[in-house]
Amino acid sequence: MESGGASEQQRKKSKGRRRNRIFFVVDEKRLDTGGNGIYFVFTLNLKPMFADAGDDDDWATMRALPPPIAPFDSLERCAERLDFALVGSNVVAVSTQKRTLLYDTAAAVVSNGPELRHATIGGTALILLGTRLYAMDNRPCEPDPCFQVLLPPATPVAGSGGRRRRHWSWRALPDPPADFSMVRPAPAMIFCNTTAFVAAGARIWVSAPDRGTYSFDTTAHGNAMAWRKVGDWELPWVRRAVFVPELNLCFAMCRTRYCLCAFDVPSAEPAAAAPVTRYAWVEETYPRECLERGYFPHGPASLAYLGDGRLCIGWTIIVEFGEQYGYSNMPTRFALLLMAVQVVAVAGEEGQLRLVKHKARCYLMSNRAQEIFLLQPSLRLVELDGGVVVLGPEDAEQVLTPEQRVYCPRPPRPREEVGSPATVIIASPALLAAARVAARWRGGEEEVGGGALAWSPPWG
Repeated sequence: MESGGASEQQRKKSKGRRRNRIFFVVDEKRLDTGGNGIYFVFTLNLKPMFADAGDDDDWATMRALPPPIAPFDSLERCAERLDFALVGSNVVAVSTQKRTLLYDTAAAVVSNGPELRHATIGGTALILLGTRLYAMDNRPCEPDPCFQVLLPPATPVAGSGGRRRRHWSWRALPDPPADFSMVRPAPAMIFCNTTAFVAAGARIWVSAPDRGTYSFDTTAHGNAMAWRKVGDWELPWVRRAVFVPELNLCFAMCRTRYCLCAFDVPSAEPAAAAPVTRYAWVEETYPRECLERGYFPHGPASLAYLGDGRLCIGWTIIVEFGEQYGYSNMPTRFALLLMAVQVVAVAGEEGQLRLVKHKARCYLMSNRAQEIFLLQPSLRLVELDGGVVVLGPEDAEQVLTPEQRVYCPRPPRPREEVGSPATVIIASPALLAAARVAARWRGGEEEVGGGALAWSPPWG
């Protein structure tokens, strides 16, 4: 058990912890292999971009990218696409040809991972939840399977005799209903196209045009593992949204305005309303300065949340035009525009947020590079009032901090307390869900009965 003073010190330490380094992927085309792609992983320290001190440098000054830390080659003479995610300290690349590649950032080694259970169509929507990576086909097509999960090597569980899962492994999961992926007659979109997704708490939400939005409970077992349609509406953002538990909001790039927005967490109930847009920072986050210099955004931006309200927005911008493939005025050179912003509370207005614009920087990409993707880091910080389990008497409470952040909405005030004076376990629905997810991620055991939680914590 920790003392009250130590517990308070841990509160302050965990609340202030954040990341300064981002990872991103640059997609290049190799003409010597028939136009096959090669993907380079880069990393940058963003601490100077969030520094309070002024910077006289012009944001549009083209800087050189640092050397890449890892290359990922696609298969030669084969239509292969790689999609990327950051799982802990590992960059994971998922191929449309059933390959998995792993780059350990600590060991600086690229290795082959397990083969996917089935090939993906049109690329992969990678949805990170804790240390599990869920993969949905970009273009699911009935009756082909389209949903699976990558499980990391497991940590030994106390009392298990040291048994554990020693390697990364893929596991097939139930697919969405046929209504989601089936071929539709005109004027509806004929083929399903996964356009937006998010993970929050124990649930995953996925959207597609003319299909609506479906939700999947990752804590369910057996026959209860099923998708549920929550509405005919689409999630109002582009591709991945980032759930920020301390604000209980989802941050993403707006599907129509191409700016940073904050949305309510989607509901898991059938026939629910679409998430409400709470904030839309059009002037602050759409790169209008690029247009004034003759640069143009190339598609929607990608987003990474770094903790403490700080976000990084990555734009691929066109900086040169010329002749290509026999056509004139074609984009021939691209650059990376990074924007550092921070969401802070408005003084004197409870529950209100404002956006602080920090610095922006441009990095010129090679003449073969075409697109960049920011990877969302795994945050190792915990808000103690947002889902951490506290056990023990008041004079010697024990704070159980997970190794990986438990992404769950801020729980309501405790409705019930059960247990002896020496051990108090808060029976909150959100906390129960978070505990189930954490137990499954780390191999712990749980038992839920009578609305209370009797749980063997899966971390030390």
